[in-house]
Amino acid sequence: MYNFTISLCLSVCILSACNHSSDKIVEVDKEKIGQQFILNNIVDSSGSTVNLDFSKSQINIIDFWNESCPPCIEEMKQFPALLQGKESQISIYSISVNQFWLWKQTLADGRFAFLKNDIPNWKQLDLMSDDNADLKNKFSGDRLAMLDSVYGVKSNPAYFVLDSTGKILSRPESAVEYLKNL
Repeated sequence: MYNFTISLCLSVCILSACNHSSDKIVEVDKEKIGQQFILNNIVDSSGSTVNLDFSKSQINIIDFWNESCPPCIEEMKQFPALLQGKESQISIYSISVNQFWLWKQTLADGRFAFLKNDIPNWKQLDLMSDDNADLKNKFSGDRLAMLDSVYGVKSNPAYFVLDSTGKILSRPESAVEYLKNL
């Protein structure tokens, strides 16, 4: 029951905080800039564990999103045009904070057909959770708590710009505006 309550509270926080403005940089602890971005328990759509490899691109963007976040969806719809022909320069890792079962449904939903693409430098991934999947919580409370405590992620969309070694360079509020300004 405790995990369910935590997950519910975090879900409400994320949904109510889903907000963005195109010209802002999210305040990040200055000590995070230059630090290594480390994230584990990430899976692909088959449920296989994925290790993030930032060495293939000069700029890597981590995109935390969820299926009920309109600004997340609007930004992601613009990624294909911004990434085309820039395979060695830019990679985006869109990482859903939804539970795996819901994320899989989202990938199959026709409204999200734009996520099914052959763009080699845009990966669709999910944060694997230790939460009880039988509870059918939409969000993985344990992973949301970790993102908040380690990286200060309190809402979606949330972006991190990393170099080819995985060091944090920036945390823009809009990945689209960041990419347009490169």
